[in-house]
Amino acid sequence: MTIRKWTRVPYGAERAVLSDVLPYELPISINNSRFAELLAQLDLRIEGREIEATWIGPSTPVLLSLLFGGAVLVNKPGTGVRVKFTDPSGASPRAHALSYNIGKNVGGIRSIAVMHPRTQIEVSNFYGRYASTILYYTRRSHFSIRHPVGIARFTVSRDPIFAEDRDPNALGIEEAGRAYERLRSFFVYGGYSHIYKFHDSAEFRLLERRYSHLTRLDVTRCFDSIYTHSISWVTNGLEQSKTLSSNCETTFGGRFDKLMQASNDLETHGILIGPEVSRIFAEIILQEIDVRVERRLARVGLSHRVDYEVRRFVDDYFVFCKSDSAATRIVAALAEELKAFKLYLNEAKRFDEVTPLKSARSAAKHQLRTTMVTGVQCEKADDPSSLPRLFASTEQLLLSYKSILLATGLEHGDLANYTLVLLELAFERALSNWRDCVMADGAPSPTERVWTSVARFLSSILDVAISIYAGSVSASHSVKVARIAHTALKFMADMDMPYTLRANVQSKIASEMRAHVRRGENESGAPIHALILLDSLSAMEDSGGLGDADLRELLNLSIDLPSPNAIAILTVLRYCADKPALATLRADLEQRSLTSIAGKLASLDANATLLATALLSSPFQSKGVKRKVLVELGLAGAAVPNLDQAHLPFFSWEIPDYYEALQRKRGGDVY
Repeated sequence: MTIRKWTRVPYGAERAVLSDVLPYELPISINNSRFAELLAQLDLRIEGREIEATWIGPSTPVLLSLLFGGAVLVNKPGTGVRVKFTDPSGASPRAHALSYNIGKNVGGIRSIAVMHPRTQIEVSNFYGRYASTILYYTRRSHFSIRHPVGIARFTVSRDPIFAEDRDPNALGIEEAGRAYERLRSFFVYGGYSHIYKFHDSAEFRLLERRYSHLTRLDVTRCFDSIYTHSISWVTNGLEQSKTLSSNCETTFGGRFDKLMQASNDLETHGILIGPEVSRIFAEIILQEIDVRVERRLARVGLSHRVDYEVRRFVDDYFVFCKSDSAATRIVAALAEELKAFKLYLNEAKRFDEVTPLKSARSAAKHQLRTTMVTGVQCEKADDPSSLPRLFASTEQLLLSYKSILLATGLEHGDLANYTLVLLELAFERALSNWRDCVMADGAPSPTERVWTSVARFLSSILDVAISIYAGSVSASHSVKVARIAHTALKFMADMDMPYTLRANVQSKIASEMRAHVRRGENESGAPIHALILLDSLSAMEDSGGLGDADLRELLNLSIDLPSPNAIAILTVLRYCADKPALATLRADLEQRSLTSIAGKLASLDANATLLATALLSSPFQSKGVKRKVLVELGLAGAAVPNLDQAHLPFFSWEIPDYYEALQRKRGGDVY
């Protein structure tokens, strides 16, 4: 897609845009932390097919070739001088996203996508040009409880656990009324950052008391079903969009339509799942549907906030009303308006409840909160001169959890994510309180007996987390388990726990993670949840002892099967590092990478581009491998550049502070 007027967002905000476009369900090593720095240095200007960039050193042609999908041959000027070239990908870039599957909490799979960097640049440009227009179209609905309401701003937000001046509510996307030093999202959001916060809110309890009926629904395969042209139906009107389609192409709706097509191989049916920009695209369409539903119901005498209230979180609907007949009319109106946009309700996932006393989910969550408050504690000692005791009983916590499931009739998949969230927050709170007591003036030094008790507490929390995870495996749950594990590791290091006890806990963490780095019987390749845990193991001193056979089985390497995708190959290569025992596997994966790259870079293939970029920046791959990548880029005569200092984006072979990187993932899990 070509946008002729280049309108950059500020550097700090661009970092947020480039964070937005990556899915949550990725290993930490795949990130855009350095992409904004690179773009700030290159200072790109695009008009049609003509592009300008700043020469930032000998690596400039390689970087530009990777971003734009073909050989960019520019003469070497002085550093800081502008260079011009013609876009090698053509007038209308057609990108191929990297797609991978994740498991859902309640069964099934969802295909998640990583945008090609060229598309990510276009998204940044689009935000810079149309941020205010986006905000206009995402503030129209009375139903939506997660939508952009402004552009994020900056301030200091410290470590949520270990800094003295910490933010007690650090979990979440950027929310209205707050400011952030390191933005994860370009926009701030009104409503709730996570759906569980709505379930726990005073607003939810008030709605339950006010209305006797609650119907929960969602849209069937919402993002897969969205017709990209329908954005123009919202912004330009249905009739004008169809009869004057060529005139609409240069409007906000027309450009947003083209952007979403360009990111997805020019598909008009369905949008990529994962990037925040897709959720914004869907939100504009769903807000139009919300407005139409409210007007439609008003015409038949049903007034919002009088006879009923609807709350929508992305594509999940909560319909509160006073009778079965009202629920029937509201759901019918919603179904009709969705149908006009080629979207449909999932009747199989409809749930009707009588509120408030018979809401099983609300009762279960209340009991879970109580369980975590009483079951994960920093107990103050009776003797003021003694240190408090960290306490958690694996058996009691898991028995309480099972009792809640039996009493409410809910499935493990219904509550697993919420339970891990509560467990993580309770764990962090207990560690923080204990640390504050130990660091207080006049506090005694922990004895060996105290440290043994602390180690037991850390092991108990890990046991509970792994038990919950094992019964409901998913990518987002892997991230939470990894974060709990690395919180424990950081705590032990910061508090200088005795070496023997610390080593025992580290060994347990590695052993538990290693046990879950495996491929399911029905999975043809490495599942993303296993790769997230493998990535986490790579960052540990005791990396779990996985061998060649283990990793080959995880990847399901076979001459008869396609090569694993870039996420799987690079995560395993990062684990291999320069370990002599894994040299044969490393060589095999290098060759598979080169085969996957061959002939694909010019077609803006995100899988090939991620592989090429990571191999060129790797401290573990040879110059011979890197030269072959340059040949595929059309830069056969170029010297292998030193890209370590060039802010090469997309993949980090070494992550200095893995705990901090995991903290930055907070708030991305919205599905």
